[in-house]
Amino acid sequence: MGKPTGFIDYSRELPDRRPVGERVHDYLEVYNPFPDDKLKAQGARCMDCGIPFCHQGCPLGNLIPDWNDLVYRDQWRMAIDRLHATNNFPEFTGKLCPAPCEASCVLGINSDPVTIKQIEASIIEKAWDEGWVVPQPPAVKSGKTVGVVGSGPAGLACAQQLARAGHAVTVFERADRIGGLLRYGIPDFKMEKRHLDRRLRQMEAEGVVFRPGVNVGVDVTAQDLLAAFDALCLCGGSTQPRDLPIEGRELKGIYPAMHFLTMQNRRVAGDSNNGEFIFARDKRVVIIGGGDTGADCLGTVHRHGCKSVHQFEIVPRPPESRAPSNPWPQWSNVFRVSSAHEEGGIREYSINTRRFLGSQGRVIALETVQVEMKTDNGRPRFVEIPGTEKVYPADLVLLAMGFVGPEKKGMLEQFGVELDALGNVQADAGKRTSVAKVFTAGDMTRGQSLIVWAIAEGRQPRPEPDRLGHRRGSPRRPIDRRIPHGCFRTSQAAGARQSRTTVHLSRPARQRSTERAERIGSQKSMNIARREKMVAVLGAMVGVLSILMPVPGALGQTGPGYQELFQDPARTDQLTRADLPNMGRLVVLEATSMFVHARSELRDSPDSYRLLDEITTLWNAADAFTAAVSFYPLESQRIQAGRLTFPELEEAFYRVRRTLGTLPGMATRTPKISSTCTGSSP
Repeated sequence: MGKPTGFIDYSRELPDRRPVGERVHDYLEVYNPFPDDKLKAQGARCMDCGIPFCHQGCPLGNLIPDWNDLVYRDQWRMAIDRLHATNNFPEFTGKLCPAPCEASCVLGINSDPVTIKQIEASIIEKAWDEGWVVPQPPAVKSGKTVGVVGSGPAGLACAQQLARAGHAVTVFERADRIGGLLRYGIPDFKMEKRHLDRRLRQMEAEGVVFRPGVNVGVDVTAQDLLAAFDALCLCGGSTQPRDLPIEGRELKGIYPAMHFLTMQNRRVAGDSNNGEFIFARDKRVVIIGGGDTGADCLGTVHRHGCKSVHQFEIVPRPPESRAPSNPWPQWSNVFRVSSAHEEGGIREYSINTRRFLGSQGRVIALETVQVEMKTDNGRPRFVEIPGTEKVYPADLVLLAMGFVGPEKKGMLEQFGVELDALGNVQADAGKRTSVAKVFTAGDMTRGQSLIVWAIAEGRQPRPEPDRLGHRRGSPRRPIDRRIPHGCFRTSQAAGARQSRTTVHLSRPARQRSTERAERIGSQKSMNIARREKMVAVLGAMVGVLSILMPVPGALGQTGPGYQELFQDPARTDQLTRADLPNMGRLVVLEATSMFVHARSELRDSPDSYRLLDEITTLWNAADAFTAAVSFYPLESQRIQAGRLTFPELEEAFYRVRRTLGTLPGMATRTPKISSTCTGSSP
């Protein structure tokens, strides 16, 4: 890192919030701008920690130490390239994500973590101001069409990824504006809608077609969409709110939180809504639920001018610091004060609502009781404490207790997709549903989660190449499906709920252009130590793998040779579970050995650095493959032909081979594996 003692020299610092007395009278964002010099100091706090656990905390696998260091060095253009490599919308996550990466920061073990979220938000704002964020339409069209249902963060990420791959993408949204919960669920004081609108303009310039006001399952049927598109991706989110079916629930004045927030966002946008708005002015408000949605309601009723507000949470008050049962690098379950809480209100913990009291059909109070949380067989339960009953007067009650899954009626019923035990849309590792041509991503399949997970999910769907492959002659090579796959999501056992394995894959090809390589070369003083260390590690791995596997042409004593395996995919029925990890290691052995020889000739040229990027990507892909197949659920100890696919590993090989072919004096030196791994393709 550029400042080895930065975490000692500088303390954690965040931008100031506007005064409470000022901000509660408008719907502008809460935080003041953060000066560049202070931000550079925060970037300097990022340590050379060896294993950056912030990667583990970030579902997107953001290259956090890289762009922290680039900000410290005032290399903003390179920082946004690294940021966009893994995150389509860093302005959304930089403002709305609770930052699990900071909870996993190594510095957070015994000090305050790095201000990762603020650095991320500042990088993207700088990029917009400098004009670096531009449309990136594909050079070649695939001629295939994809429909995306839902325009939240998952749907937008999915649409942008597929559009940049060359497909014709249409996004359907049932609301009158595009954006999903980004548009109507997030208050403007957390994220002004201008940030969303400029991204939508970029996506339109990239060829994405937006169709707001179309309710799939009502205005258009699932069968119509299946007939009109080569593939569909369902990104409708988890929109079914959790209700509170107790006595008095039918009284007027009790609303789901999202109903309230949607009306308010329409009001800020200038909609009349026929005068049907929910106002909290001069009212006694109770918010049931202590999460982010409850905090959004809290900040909104403050701006309405409520008379009083209580926020209920059934769980106990979190501790000020980590409990022994909540160690680093887990998400820290500690007491937090958001900007909305700073503005006022009373937070009540360990409280349960027994019933709503009303008069003339309207709610006037809540009858509550204190509860104690106990654990039975690992499951929490709440026991009422006698003598703690209390009545809270209320004119407006907002239910912010989360969401229970996607809405089943209409679209999902018409598609007939299978659901999991929790009521979410079931999908395999490739995000395919039980219906042909239909994929899913985001909260609709994962369940209620974070915006960073929604974007990560949206980046995953990859329709099969025989349906959405590029036309012949395209510079993008169609993916060969013969290589085993299992890196992104694996299961501990057949039928178990899938969990994610985070993999750091390479940057898009456009970011490895010759111009970028030359720019990296001009800045080699920044990365020379790290790169030299990587070269040493790769060289050492060649020796280690050579010792572990002295016969590089075989997967094991009895397994088939990997060259024969790739040439004849039908022979995958001979491949045992024990053979798979060795195949990944053998692939890396040959490519790494080739790279060491190539670099000895290229020395410290930009071409050498570019090739190092490629080989590092290949190493990550093979390592992910090796880890994934160790846990992939198999019906037997043999793998049937076509049972698995692993396009990332092959794509990485193709990039290394292509890069070598462009280097001076290296056109005839290609990986031995390329002729077998990539089939007959040139």
